[in-house]
Amino acid sequence: MTTDFVHFTPCGLILDVSGVLLLGFAFFLKTTDSMIEESGTTWDSKAYITVVAGKCDGIFGTALLFLGFVYQALGYAGVESRNTVLFSYSALLVFLLVYVGFLRKWLVKKWVGDIEARFREKQP
Repeated sequence: MTTDFVHFTPCGLILDVSGVLLLGFAFFLKTTDSMIEESGTTWDSKAYITVVAGKCDGIFGTALLFLGFVYQALGYAGVESRNTVLFSYSALLVFLLVYVGFLRKWLVKKWVGDIEARFREKQP
């Protein structure tokens, strides 16, 4: 790794790209089945499942974008902290691995369970 990437500005850009990718998950990874479900065109639609997954991607994608903009602003202001930037790269890598491998599925399952529990409460 060259020292050019150990500044807030390029780190912020990488955080922004990561955030955009997560936001893109909500749209670009949709299958035909999930689009049919979300549109409610099936007899027993569970559109809330794809909405929950989109919400999850939106929350974390937006947070990464915001953090990326903050890092870019710090870089443009001339703030230097090599250790913070190196830590941020490591934390981003770990977060993305955990998010894609575990956290997203776990949160979707939890939130869908909460929604379905509400449906059960409202049934006579």
